[in-house]
Parts: sequence; structure tokens; C-alpha cells
Amino acid sequence: MGKQKTLLFLKATFWALIEQMWIYFTRLKFLNFFRMHILYITFLSLLFGAFIYAAEGNLAFIDALFVAATNVCQCGLSTVDVSTMSTVGQVLVYFAMIVGNVVILSALPIAVRALHMARHKEARHTIKGVLEFGALCRLAPIPFLYTTCIQAFHVTVLALYINTSASTRAIFEANDVDRAWFPFFTIMGAWATTGVSLFPGGVGLAPLSDRWFILLMLVFVNLFSDTAYPLTLRIVIGVIHKLTIFYPKERKYWRYMLDHPRRCSAYLLPVRVVVWLGCVIMSLFVLVFCFFIGLEYNNTLEGMDPGTKFVNAVFMSVNARHAGFNTVSLASCKPATLLVILGAMYVGTAPLAMAIHQSDPNGQFETRILGNELKVLQQWRANRIHSHHSGKHVLHEFADKSTGGQIQSELLKSKSFVGKTKAFLWKHSFYLFWTWVIICILENSRILSDPVNLS
Repeated sequence: MGKQKTLLFLKATFWALIEQMWIYFTRLKFLNFFRMHILYITFLSLLFGAFIYAAEGNLAFIDALFVAATNVCQCGLSTVDVSTMSTVGQVLVYFAMIVGNVVILSALPIAVRALHMARHKEARHTIKGVLEFGALCRLAPIPFLYTTCIQAFHVTVLALYINTSASTRAIFEANDVDRAWFPFFTIMGAWATTGVSLFPGGVGLAPLSDRWFILLMLVFVNLFSDTAYPLTLRIVIGVIHKLTIFYPKERKYWRYMLDHPRRCSAYLLPVRVVVWLGCVIMSLFVLVFCFFIGLEYNNTLEGMDPGTKFVNAVFMSVNARHAGFNTVSLASCKPATLLVILGAMYVGTAPLAMAIHQSDPNGQFETRILGNELKVLQQWRANRIHSHHSGKHVLHEFADKSTGGQIQSELLKSKSFVGKTKAFLWKHSFYLFWTWVIICILENSRILSDPVNLS
């Protein structure tokens, strides 16, 4: 009984301390969520850098800091071979990937808003406020549960596959890779989009290039945690809403999340935006896949059977853009292939950022209009009203395309996703990029024979 009271006291003290620290920091004018996010990343990078440096006796501090920072920031670059690090060092890298993961970080703003509404009762005076507070409290643990379930399922399945397949076990034994630790570390690497591998020599996942099951599993894990996360989050909320059909008291909160998604989370998007995002992700994947398998079919994929070539092309098309895993040597790829991969990495999460940018907190499409354009448009409308009231039913025509009806037409186009997508695709950089690709395809042999003058 005494131990239980002590634990309750310690728990209450801990949360009271956290609340007081939060109140103190939120009163500092120079702190906002963006700056706190930067401080969070910086602090964790320094902390894990110090831990890795202490765990690895023969590693320079700058290397330890670099490894920590790239894994916290979900980059995955490394100046050392992670397979040569000690078990403690690899475990530290594993936890660095967890604390910097986008899915986990997406829960923090939800928790902060729920805490704010809990401390300010006036925010819950209306029915909408009550529903929003209840929705936030129920949504906050979803990213953690989502991560745990995805990780547990895929780690279990991958561990069973590795340890029940004699040929796969032989691959791990030949490369001296721990079969028990590999599923945890690699699934987290795919989830955190770092692409860090435990195979020695910097070969990535090349020894597993003929293991279709493992490669396709990593593809799905990577998509679930990266650009497709809003899609799966919307599906999860929808399924929970369907399951609460017999619990009307709970159902209204999940209904509120679906009706007002952006008021609950930046990654919870309206249906129309989710459909658009899914189409863009699929289109980009098909584009990169066609180029990769077309250019590398008789190059880096040579020697594989057609099915293995297809699976490796799918794996590289997804992971080269998102996670950074590789099953073929990128140094041996054609220049045009490398340029396509570079473009895919450059685009990265731009569709997701555009989807978030396109919807306001109420889940509606925002209509952002530049100040000068708005003034001209208002003046144009005023002239039309004045002409109508004065009996002159003649519409003013503007020779300048930047004014009048042209502005109204352009603004209406720019509000839609179609308009935004066209604006994104038809930038000057888009033309320039594909010009480079075509040049690399046409001049492939000359570039390889004279890389100094033609690279």
C-alpha cells in the first residue's frame, strides 16, 4: 500500500513539474512551436551524439554527432559503417530514429492543443469546443498506437520469415548479421525513412535482392510512414468511426474528426485532398518505375530473372525516393537513372506539403490571393457595379492581362487542385529537369567514356 502511494505521488509530481515547465516556456515571447521544434531536434541530436560517442570508443565526436543528427532528422546519411558499431551504438541509432519520426512528432501538436483547451475552460463552452476537445484527446494516442501496431506486425512477420527460410538464414550467416536484431532495426529504418542497413561494406540490402517478400514488405512500411501517412490515418479514423456505431457517445467525436480533419491534425486531410494525394503518389511512382526498369533492365538489373527485376524496380522506385535503401549499386546506374532518382528525391514530400498547404483548419480549400491582385479585382468589380447602376450595361474590357476578368479567371483556376498541380508541374525547373534526363539518355555512352567533360 505504501509503495502504491509513493508511485502515485511521484507520478503526480512528475506531471505537475511538466505542466509548470510548459507554462514557463509558453510565456517566453521568443518561443513558438517552430522554434521549439528546432530546439527539440537540436537537443536530441546533441544528446544522442554524446551517447553514441561514449558508447563507441574509437569514433570521433563529429562522426557520432553526424550519425545522431541524420537519424534524428530522418536523413540516414552516415560517415561510418553502422554494421561495425557496437550493439549499444546501434540501439542508440534505433532510438534516435524513433524520437525523430514524423508520425510520432505529429502527435505533439495534438497533445499541446488538448492541453491548452484543458487549461482554458472557455475554449470548451460551446458544443463545437466540447467535440473538438474530445476529438483531440482521442486522436493524440493514435500515432503512437499506429506506429506500435505497424512495427510489431512487420517485425514479427519478418522475423518468422527469416528464421524459417533456410536460404535466407544462409545469407545472414554469410554476412555475419544478427537475425534477431535485423527485423527491429531494418523495419524502423524503413519506417523512419533513414535507409540504414546492417549489412557490412555499405552494400545496403543488395544481398537480399532476390528476397521478394522482404523487399515488398519494406515498400509498404516505408509508404505507411511517409507520404501515404495521411491516407492511412484517414482510413484508420474511418474504420474506428464505423466500429463505434453502437457507441453514440463516442461516435460523435470520431465523426467530428472526419468532418473537421484539419482542426484535429495537420496530417488528417479532407477526402478530396486525400484522393488527390493518392493519385499524385501513384503517378510519381509509376513514372520513376518506368524510367528505372527501362534504363536499368540490361544494366544493374542484368542477371536477374524478370520477376526479380520487376520487384527490385518497384523497391528502388519507392525507397530511392523515400527511405534510401538500395538493392543495386547506385554507382553503376546510368546517369539518366541517377538524374531521375535525384528528381524523385527533390520532389520528396512536396505533394504532401502541398496537400496540407491547400486545406485550411476547417478542411476547406484556402483561397489565398495576393494583396495587389485583390485590390485590382475589387476595383474591377466596383466598376462593373457602378456601370450597372448608371444604366450602362457595358462590361469594361481590360487590355492588360494582369487586371480585370483575366485576374478573376486566373484566381478561380489557382484555387483548385488542378490549377495548383499545373502550376507545380509547369515551372521552369520542370522543363530544365526533363531536358537533363533526355540529354543523359541520348548521350549516355559519351558521358560514361568522358565523365570529366560531360558530367
